[in-house]
Amino acid sequence: MIEILSPGGSFEAVRAGVEAGAGAVYVGLEKFSARAFAKNFTADTLPIEYCHERGVKVYLAVNTLIHQADIIEVRKLADLPVDAFIVQDLGAVKVLAGRVLHASTQMTIHTKNGIDFCKAVGIKRVVLARELSREEIKELVSYAKSLDIETEVFVYGALCFAVSGQCYMSSFFGGAKGNRSANAGSCAGACRLPFSIGKFNPNTRALSLKDQNLAPYLRELEAMGVTSLKIEGRMKGSDYVTKAINTLRSGKVEKNMTDGYYTGNLNDCFGKRDNQT
Repeated sequence: MIEILSPGGSFEAVRAGVEAGAGAVYVGLEKFSARAFAKNFTADTLPIEYCHERGVKVYLAVNTLIHQADIIEVRKLADLPVDAFIVQDLGAVKVLAGRVLHASTQMTIHTKNGIDFCKAVGIKRVVLARELSREEIKELVSYAKSLDIETEVFVYGALCFAVSGQCYMSSFFGGAKGNRSANAGSCAGACRLPFSIGKFNPNTRALSLKDQNLAPYLRELEAMGVTSLKIEGRMKGSDYVTKAINTLRSGKVEKNMTDGYYTGNLNDCFGKRDNQT
């Protein structure tokens, strides 16, 4: 069966995903995680044994940009018995060579050339960019399969206005030091605030995108050959995880969520997010 990949920002969220039937969870450490404000884990508290005992895989997100001073610390992670590492930085790709690597959506893989590059550097799975249409996904999944590369698609949760976190807006609002880098896991979500063009309207959010829900299209994605269906949300709690997995299994369309990128109805992407998602 196609894999449902659940977010694990805390042990409670991991347990909720496992109990709801996820085939894998993705988690982060206190450093090198694109969700630095989640509860996260230490190397000693990673829920690897808990998940493996229940037949669930564990993918570790090492998906921020790293610096030269971080190399030794990242290299130590290579011994962790996780099933794969999700990476963005090419330095991390090199340091973790020999382990199973997944290209983070923050690598913005959206072309055949991008998949060729991932193949060349030893990456086994590509997390496709979230901005792709069904036609683009189908073409790239077929091409990836021809290279024996797995594919992963975001199907539920928050979308990013600035192409999967490649954004300087948080740094702009992060004070004089500019220390709120989205690519270091410190996104402030400023695009969700009520910005408008021209005369200010507090009800207008010119940059805000709705959360995504592709539940009605899961069989279609499975038929394309997608390996894994990914739920965004390592900042969310256990109730959200349970709800997301149940929604995917039911194929339910939820109010104030969007399938705009997938269907090509881009105008539908914009709007205030539902607080419950």
